[in-house]
Amino acid sequence: MECKRCSELPVFKKKDINVCILVPTKHHIAPVKSELENENLSYSIDEDVFIAQETNLEQIVQIFDKMNLSYIEKRDIRLMPLDRFTDLDFKNLKYLRTLQYWMDVFSGKDFLYILENSSLITMFHAIVNPYTGEIYDYEALTRGAREDNSIMPPNELFEKARSMDLLFFLDRICRETVIRNASEQNITKKIFINFIPTSIYDPKKCLKSTDEALKKYNLNPENVVFEVVETEYIEDYYHLNNILSYYKLKLRTKIKTMNLENSIIDRLILCFRHIKQAFPLKLLAKPLKMLLKNCQLAHWMLI
Repeated sequence: MECKRCSELPVFKKKDINVCILVPTKHHIAPVKSELENENLSYSIDEDVFIAQETNLEQIVQIFDKMNLSYIEKRDIRLMPLDRFTDLDFKNLKYLRTLQYWMDVFSGKDFLYILENSSLITMFHAIVNPYTGEIYDYEALTRGAREDNSIMPPNELFEKARSMDLLFFLDRICRETVIRNASEQNITKKIFINFIPTSIYDPKKCLKSTDEALKKYNLNPENVVFEVVETEYIEDYYHLNNILSYYKLKLRTKIKTMNLENSIIDRLILCFRHIKQAFPLKLLAKPLKMLLKNCQLAHWMLI
């Protein structure tokens, strides 16, 4: 069975549904009642739980958007779409999300378009020997292409994915798109593909589609290097180690860099990961040599 976290996008009925609204305090009841009545919406209420009837989720989100709520309120108010003809039961709880989540979803339609259409662009950045012009390898850089053909940069892609709980989906299609595009462009050098460990539960299951993509597009696993996204802060090293072990043993790939610390010094080290390939250390400026030699993890990076 395919994992829904990385294979399904949110789908909503446009109208004629009920929406369950949970407010965090008693003093929220009166303003919510007032706004629903201003929109001529029918509703029932039981203590601090509203059921707005025969409406649509986006309309309810728009009502709250006009209420000038604080971030904390948007985080603590919860909405749950309900089919009009289905009784409320425990199965509905998987749709219970914060107001902030639903606001992000409806304001992120350009991002949803990119995911629905796999509208991703891969740019292969060549790492070149400055003396011989020989290409060492390629870094795969992913961008989103909106419906109007404008580009969505990677930081925006992943910020929206996090806020809309679609990181699993985005990370999967990014990996598979890079593999497909590398095959179509007949790239035979190593390619470096970023991945986010927090978007993987069990590597044996979550990375199955990546393994299948390598086989489908006949890409040599020895030429594929998966690296942890430099901006990702790692909390669960045990989980990360499980993922790395899978990549090494199952896909026979390597891990190029890891953001072991979330510090400026370590990020500087990661920025120079390609410089050290192209230039001998003795050719680097003296201040840079001193910085790298004295930084934490410098010895590991320069081996």
